[in-house]
Amino acid sequence: MDELAQGTFDLDAFVQGRGFPTDTVTVFTNADAAYERAQIQKRLTEIAQDPAHTRKPLKDEFKALETKADELMEAIKASALTFHLRGISPGHIKKITGDVVKEQADANWNEGEAEDILNFRWLAPHIIKVVNAKGEEDKRSFDEARVESLASVLPTSEWKKLMDAVTALSFNSVLFDQAVDAGFLPKS
Repeated sequence: MDELAQGTFDLDAFVQGRGFPTDTVTVFTNADAAYERAQIQKRLTEIAQDPAHTRKPLKDEFKALETKADELMEAIKASALTFHLRGISPGHIKKITGDVVKEQADANWNEGEAEDILNFRWLAPHIIKVVNAKGEEDKRSFDEARVESLASVLPTSEWKKLMDAVTALSFNSVLFDQAVDAGFLPKS
């Protein structure tokens, strides 16, 4: 390697290995249990607001519903998947986007199809591993097909959580703006 003159530096060496932010996001897959628990919560609220809530029939119903709500909460927790994510470079994002745009033109996809494919391809390289509620890990590589399969079974709200996390890790230039305020840089 050539020695650099004093007061200079090697930009390529400086940026090599610079990290991107990492984060985790937990999603839940048991939508049935979540829906049923929400219905039970409504009924529990109705009972609690009923003037007769201290009478035996309503007290018994309330207790049974509380027990069922607790069971459902355990089922929801058991369906947890924690995604360990890492941001990707703007160059990587640009390549993915460019590839999809080219393929869309060649394949004559409609806008919705292209957006889905773009989302699948953007999300895949962000996933480091996935851990289930038992602590078991899936460290296999994610590709468009695996992400598409995942998207087809996740509840919409949980898919949105994943996409929001990816956006925060790789697409959010505000991170630097927040970290480096006006007082950070030296004045000339």
